[in-house]
Amino acid sequence: MADKLAKDTAYKLFKGEVLLSTNVTVSSAFNMSVEISRKSWQRLWENKHSGRYTHNLIPYVNTKVFFPTQRDIGISYCRLLLHDYVEK
Repeated sequence: MADKLAKDTAYKLFKGEVLLSTNVTVSSAFNMSVEISRKSWQRLWENKHSGRYTHNLIPYVNTKVFFPTQRDIGISYCRLLLHDYVEK
């Protein structure tokens, strides 16, 4: 519904049926779209049933994850995040 309203408004702006009261720079439009995407992604991350184990470790989207330089520790770290283990 929001996408349809946005498309309709963009079309009306293009046709000159609606006027903007302020100018929007490319930079501010980019920042707004990033913020909208991040909030949408977070909402999806909080409401999905899959990935609950990883969600408990990293509850916020766009969290910077640093990997160790040693390969074997990095693999273990990835397995921890993905809740993937090998039974022996």
